[in-house]
Amino acid sequence: MTDNAGVVRLVDSDQDTGGDVQQYSYDDFTDPNPGGANEGNGWYIDYDPNHPYIKHIVTLSPTQNVGGGEMSQRVVGSYKLYQTKSAAATDLHYRVGTDVDILSYLTRINWGTENTPSIQENQPHRTRLTVDWDLSDKPVPQNSSITITTEFILRNWNAINYSDVHFTYPDGSIQTVFPDISWDFRSPVVAGAAQIANVTGGYVVASFDVIDSRQSANNRLIGSYRLIHQYSFTQSPEKHTFHIQGENGFKISHLRFGHSYSYLNRESLWAFQQWMTDLGSASYSLDGSPTTVNIDWTGRLPYPEGEDIKGRIPDIKKGETRTTPSIYEKDVK
Repeated sequence: MTDNAGVVRLVDSDQDTGGDVQQYSYDDFTDPNPGGANEGNGWYIDYDPNHPYIKHIVTLSPTQNVGGGEMSQRVVGSYKLYQTKSAAATDLHYRVGTDVDILSYLTRINWGTENTPSIQENQPHRTRLTVDWDLSDKPVPQNSSITITTEFILRNWNAINYSDVHFTYPDGSIQTVFPDISWDFRSPVVAGAAQIANVTGGYVVASFDVIDSRQSANNRLIGSYRLIHQYSFTQSPEKHTFHIQGENGFKISHLRFGHSYSYLNRESLWAFQQWMTDLGSASYSLDGSPTTVNIDWTGRLPYPEGEDIKGRIPDIKKGETRTTPSIYEKDVK
């Protein structure tokens, strides 16, 4: 579409009369509500004297490519960093990417800066972002942590890599102890998945600690990591393969895996504790080559049964009258 639609119809909008579908016409007013909050062009709602209007409408469509259009999947990598220098850090820098085109992305930190980040997208293919945060309005003091959380929407692929992650300080120094980390998840396709009763997709959640195992660091904990791998309804919920690799001189430990049928936001991701596989204190060296972990939950994660609502509400007998207490009556009882 190159022009604004003259009329839009919305299901279950703010207007309570006229049925479930409401219709609004586009008006190109330049000043419809002098002194009010709503000024501009849009689809106007005529039931309110304040003259509210719909300003933006976005139409979403499935992602497609020349090969026929794979389903898109959501992938999340959340990297917690510990700031250990005595001076407070005033900037945070990192690169985050994957090995296919990024359809859309969201990258943010859990720090109260009012500054917006500088983000440079790799060209000609958007496979990597270079992100710089100015934290000078709220420097990061010693023994504090800051978490980078990045979400990618990708075509049927789950992989994220962080690189060149570091703090900088007012004197120009750099804290570069955070290793580059790359990972991917793969889940096998299930034959005839569309015919399986109650078939659904879901999310694998993983967690691990990042250890500096260089001789000068004495196995110091420098970071933690949590991630989400989305698998589709065509893939197995019970079998997955995890690959991880990173810089020589570092290792990961306390690797754990769990499952969720619903997407976890950043807070829920870090609060998650329903681990189905816990590798305990075992550690895996990051030496530049991939480490592979096979996950087998056979029989532990069947597709959830659909809800049976038959018989939920008993039939009302002919001539029977039923009353429902008012809210007030429920409260006083």
